[in-house]
Amino acid sequence: MKKCKFEESKLRAAITQGFLQTRKELMDSGFEVDHSGSTAVSVLLLNNRIFSANVGDSRAIMGKLVNGVWKAVPLSNDHKPDDPNEMKRIISCGGRVEPYKGNQLIRYV
Repeated sequence: MKKCKFEESKLRAAITQGFLQTRKELMDSGFEVDHSGSTAVSVLLLNNRIFSANVGDSRAIMGKLVNGVWKAVPLSNDHKPDDPNEMKRIISCGGRVEPYKGNQLIRYV
């Protein structure tokens, strides 16, 4: 199998640009998005390396056979607003995390 040469920084930039373009198209679509969420996950295997990217509370896992038993290996982390690190990231970007109309659901903007 022929191996492709690539620059990791260019690959990261391309994946990021793809997610940002998708967000822009959603925001420009006319859909009501104020109380909606989004989720996406992508995985790329390139030259025996795995790259994963996700947005929202979706995750990528890989199965690994260990001593005859399949184990789940996480490839990404959920972006849940009730996670302390994610809450800090949201707030540092100018967003907010608050209970949604008094019930236990969490909303972030």
